[in-house]
Amino acid sequence: MRIRVAVGTGVLALSGVIFAGVPATAAPGAVLLADTNRNGTVDWADQAGKARWAPQRGAVFLPNLDDDAKRCKVTEEDLKDRAVTVDERLAACNDAQDDAVNGPQDVADFAQLRTMPRNVSQDGTVSLGAGEGRYARLWVERDGTWTSLGESGTLTAAELRKGARLALEGKDVIRDKAVWNGVVTVTLKAGGTDAVQLRVAPLILQNDLKAPRQVVTSKPTRPEWSAGYDEFVAGLRKAMAAANLPESALTAISND
Repeated sequence: MRIRVAVGTGVLALSGVIFAGVPATAAPGAVLLADTNRNGTVDWADQAGKARWAPQRGAVFLPNLDDDAKRCKVTEEDLKDRAVTVDERLAACNDAQDDAVNGPQDVADFAQLRTMPRNVSQDGTVSLGAGEGRYARLWVERDGTWTSLGESGTLTAAELRKGARLALEGKDVIRDKAVWNGVVTVTLKAGGTDAVQLRVAPLILQNDLKAPRQVVTSKPTRPEWSAGYDEFVAGLRKAMAAANLPESALTAISND
């Protein structure tokens, strides 16, 4: 089981969960579950409160904005170019920008859902709320392979009788709460209607007030560029000592 933690929010962002609690006999009607109680398991204990997300209870999904397959290449020209178009192009290159599984670790960034085994004779559908396809993508596992459903898709009667394994992939972070508050609603229609709400994990950034653990500095490689460098490093080590950092915490990288 993989667990990712959003520190300081009291919220666990679960990227992998264990499925449990399958009933011995299937009953009619639709049942869709996510890890609403945030214990790492999707089961019947997640029924209560699943329809409306709350800070104290509700499933969380990750914005899948990393690059597990290392597809996004940064060139030397990119590093020298100060145009905002370079930043926009690099920011747009991430695992959520396509409907493929990008490397073996990509599925670990999906939030798991499941339909419980039901006694149905017809196909059903699973879908996101109106306009929410901009922020998330649905997946279904079939024969060991994850297939993208986009913002909606069909589940066969056979899948519903067995119980389908689904997932939600986040495509963005919250940029403006007035536009999107981070919540998506997944609805299952299969011999009835059921729904569960999830919220995207918060974006947490480093800040200048956190205690340092490591210091990295550049080191000139040519004598003509070294004027004042020794004095600079001496002052840096003094500041490190004041922050209770050992000398081994300093890394000097030769750089032109």
